[in-house]
Amino acid sequence: MTPNPFSHMPPPNTLRPLPALAPLLLAPLFLAPLTTAAIAATATPATPSAIAAATPAAASTAAPKPIRFAAAKIWDAAPHCAFTDLLAFRGRHYCVFRESVSHVPPKTGGGDGKIRVLASTDGDAWRPLALVEKTGFDLRDAQLTITPAGRLMLLTSGSIYDRGALKGRQMFAAFSDAAGETFSAPQPLTLPAALRDGWLWRVAWHDGAAHGVVYQTPSQTSGGAAWLVKSADGLRYDIITRLDVTGQPNETALEFSPDGTLRLFLRRAAKDAAGHALLGRAAPPYTDWRWSDLGIRAGGPFLLTLPGGNTLLGSRDHTEGAPGTALFTLDSQDRAVRLLRLPSGGDTSYPGMSVVGDELWVSYYSGHEKPRGQAAIYLAKIKHADLFP
Repeated sequence: MTPNPFSHMPPPNTLRPLPALAPLLLAPLFLAPLTTAAIAATATPATPSAIAAATPAAASTAAPKPIRFAAAKIWDAAPHCAFTDLLAFRGRHYCVFRESVSHVPPKTGGGDGKIRVLASTDGDAWRPLALVEKTGFDLRDAQLTITPAGRLMLLTSGSIYDRGALKGRQMFAAFSDAAGETFSAPQPLTLPAALRDGWLWRVAWHDGAAHGVVYQTPSQTSGGAAWLVKSADGLRYDIITRLDVTGQPNETALEFSPDGTLRLFLRRAAKDAAGHALLGRAAPPYTDWRWSDLGIRAGGPFLLTLPGGNTLLGSRDHTEGAPGTALFTLDSQDRAVRLLRLPSGGDTSYPGMSVVGDELWVSYYSGHEKPRGQAAIYLAKIKHADLFP
């Protein structure tokens, strides 16, 4: 087995540039997660046997065309690195994620998450730029956007734990300077009183306002519920409407089209089909929604339209039993169709996606190369033409 050159990352203050990402071939579907050897950094494509192992078993008149991409581990300086986002700003690429000792703080105390900010000019060599933290809060699920004032806004949830038990939540935002070099201390968000302790998972800016979906769990609101909200400054939010969805609505990705239409990729936590993710569409003022059942369970959703008009969904993938991180597109009935499953397994998902020239870059986390309970950060690069020939 070829050794994986990224198995042991140096500490943050000694991070070395990574080798160029390794070219891979994957069929749109495969039966099992790839091995370490399949993602080792080499200068040659995967062997025919590796490609054959990635070919789906479903009957077909022609073999599916493999999807070529490159993937590499970019960070694992903490035991558990997870929940990523990715954004380009002023000629650099930013990857943000949570660092901690475990998925949630342990019952023994300590282990509150901090948000690591990495920067890169080429997606291969990443340097630590900032570490956002707040005493007494477990920061997690950081999301990046660019404000109308031309600053980076880092949205994050601060959970309050007492010996492993969740006691409360406060949403925060940190803002960069104009150059994107430094970040402010986390500033608390003000949500409507009815949504106290709700989770504003992601925002998207449109017409000078930040829009997002705040959700509450069944322990907070009977059956769980979600509300579309907006803010002029990213800190103080007002309700636009309560979303007419059941099934314990949860994390929600947003995307505005040039004509102002808003689409939502909404995760649901209920069991069975009631927990299928939904795709929502609405025109301004975003109070009349049309929903489609995507036919998949989601986790860490991301929604993006490529320059050619194709829709991409990024999410945890449950279609093979064991979890993985995958990219999906939509069929003519707005059902999710899996394009490829990235090298991943165990504790994994929460991709960020960014269009970089003729490539799609995808950040995500995975535990498939780590001891149980740990995870690292990965970056994949995929040509648009390989995703949609």
